[in-house]
Amino acid sequence: MVDRGEFALSYHHDMDDSLRPELKRAIEEIEEKRHELVHEGLKTEIHQGHRNGAKLLLDGLLLLYIDKYGQWDLNDMSSFLKHGVEYQEKVQFLTTLLTDLS
Repeated sequence: MVDRGEFALSYHHDMDDSLRPELKRAIEEIEEKRHELVHEGLKTEIHQGHRNGAKLLLDGLLLLYIDKYGQWDLNDMSSFLKHGVEYQEKVQFLTTLLTDLS
């Protein structure tokens, strides 16, 4: 879900990769915390920065929902987020691959 929130947030930044580095770091930390909670249980600590980052991701999802309200149904929204994340991951993989080859 973190990746879908990140995609929705970047969608509102016109996919121009303009998310601030500190926000990107916060997103990575939130993904790690989610992983820790799922696999290790409640032993991990959640700090205010994690909560703030999660709120930003939720804001991205809400902005997308508001933007597409009445135009898309739930299936459209789900499909857009799912395929958008997959596309974004493929682009990132190819970019890394090309960078490594050059």
